[in-house]
Amino acid sequence: MDGSLVHVLTTQDGVAVTQKRIAHEASLSYTYKTVGASVPIENYTATLSVEPLGTSMVEWYAHFSSDDPAMEQRVVDEIEAGLAAIEVLLALR
Repeated sequence: MDGSLVHVLTTQDGVAVTQKRIAHEASLSYTYKTVGASVPIENYTATLSVEPLGTSMVEWYAHFSSDDPAMEQRVVDEIEAGLAAIEVLLALR
């Protein structure tokens, strides 16, 4: 890799996905792309952002392509699980 932040995410069903940060705005947004995965997905890029509006609004969206029609729901499920985890962490504060 080129020195950028890279991490490996393991999905709920055990699939390892290597992701690389490609942009970030300190404390407000984080954009990453998948650089290696054992699932049928290509050109995956996503952004997670926070808008401090009195209460914080978290937005997470992704763009990708896949020949597997089930991949869209799988990505939605993973993002929803991630947002639920963020909500739990924030509730503990």
